[in-house]
Amino acid sequence: MVDCLNLITVKQRGGEKPSTYFRDLNEVRDSLKHVGILPNKRQWGQVGRDTYQKLSHLCSVCIGLSLDEIDESALLRDEEVRAHFSSARDAAGAGQYKQALEEIGKALSVLLDANASLSDIYVGEAKAEHAIKLSGLGVPANDFLRLQEFLPKVTRLGDGPFSIMWKQSEFGHPGNWHEDAARFCLETFLQIAPRIQDAKWIPGAVELWYLYEYKVTAREDNVEIWEEVQLLLGVDDDDTEKTKQKVGQLQSGESRIFRASHQPLVSQWHDDLTKQSLTIVELRDHWDIGSVLFGGPSRRFVERDKVTISCVPSGLALKHSPDLVEIPWKSDDETTEEQS
Repeated sequence: MVDCLNLITVKQRGGEKPSTYFRDLNEVRDSLKHVGILPNKRQWGQVGRDTYQKLSHLCSVCIGLSLDEIDESALLRDEEVRAHFSSARDAAGAGQYKQALEEIGKALSVLLDANASLSDIYVGEAKAEHAIKLSGLGVPANDFLRLQEFLPKVTRLGDGPFSIMWKQSEFGHPGNWHEDAARFCLETFLQIAPRIQDAKWIPGAVELWYLYEYKVTAREDNVEIWEEVQLLLGVDDDDTEKTKQKVGQLQSGESRIFRASHQPLVSQWHDDLTKQSLTIVELRDHWDIGSVLFGGPSRRFVERDKVTISCVPSGLALKHSPDLVEIPWKSDDETTEEQS
């Protein structure tokens, strides 16, 4: 730093070089660190204030702005992020602290959506794993968690309007909409935004259901597809028994494909009437009139030992990863040992 300051001459002060003060300060610092000589209190008692004033004056001379006049929001490259941050700052200045927090949330949402490696982090969700992830980018984990607690949940589909949701039972109430909160969030956002916007993309692990669908294929003819039904045996609603009702069948080699987003796929089922226990595969994606009337998808099943289950790449996945192929389905209880 002293070498850099040697290149600057402050003409307004008769050609004085600002490096003189900082060279002396550096020598005092070295004497304290390496020799143990304490600084002269009278000379260096206000070193923090003096240093700030001298650096601020240098900025005024060199770039026409003092340190106090430098707007750190100029570091924000995205115009929409800058616009929302500016709106947040204006709202805070007008005492509209709730609106200020909402505008900061919008700015953070745009920032996170613009970086594919951070797309799993959502505004208004204070999760430790997200804070840990961002700490690798130099973002203070505790500050990020506190920021998330103050902000509403902000979502947006594409370039459409923002959806703002305050959860009153947690932090979304007037007790958190005050000047200190707004100031903290403004400062914290400016601290983390330059680090996030420069984050490089890194690959992440993808869950099965993002890329694959389940395919259930009959091993034999006349494989029954059935639904569970409740039989009322008396006047009491609790006096019921469950059994199965056939709703279709599969012939040998015939398949059904459905989403891989629900678990467990395979489970145990017991027929109260026949006292028969079966290992079943649930075909959850089927919709019919019953699902409309009763508010949910009709649950349909086949017997596990009569079908083969595999995982097939979805059409969307193949557009981006054409090398994906069909693979056998394995339960989470199965283990695979590989030797090399």
